[in-house]
Amino acid sequence: MINHIWFATGNDHKFSEARDFLVQALPGLQLEQCKGDFPEIQASSLEEVARYKIQAAMDACPGNLFIEDAGLFISCLHGFPGVYSSYVKKTLDCDGILKLLGDKQEKIQRVAYFETCTCVFLEEMQEIHIFKGRIDGHIGFKERGARGFGFDPIFIPDEPAGNELTFAEMTPVQKNAVSHRTRALNHFKQWLLQSHSP
Repeated sequence: MINHIWFATGNDHKFSEARDFLVQALPGLQLEQCKGDFPEIQASSLEEVARYKIQAAMDACPGNLFIEDAGLFISCLHGFPGVYSSYVKKTLDCDGILKLLGDKQEKIQRVAYFETCTCVFLEEMQEIHIFKGRIDGHIGFKERGARGFGFDPIFIPDEPAGNELTFAEMTPVQKNAVSHRTRALNHFKQWLLQSHSP
């Protein structure tokens, strides 16, 4: 079992969420943040972006390493912002997304999902592995909540059943129980336990 891994990200919120899950899920694992402005290519999928980004991160973070690329995909906008979520957050922000959906007044018209692609490199295996996580939901009608980051104030996950809270209204424990990030990391954890079992 590995005892140390870098998470290459400049986003402290992402690191905090990953740490909260992995440290509990894999006792003894030391998770460290490797900060950097790792390049993101314009591509058609999160996986392409993640594979490119981890190659750049390997030089800055020698050893076991993972990065992630995540996106918010809105059905009525044909998947936008998707792989461009980071750029769209900086330019349009949550308010811009709400304006784009202004005439969509029914919940069914505002269907969306968050997806994460976690890309892992383990030094001893010299291989890259991809793990994905997804949570379905819809876009609310206004920003709500002071927690979270990114598009959390406008995204309402479908889980747990009957939920009406945005990610930004949830506690960290509530969000981590259903989030796309946790689901991708859980797939990584299961693979790690199986591949390193005696």
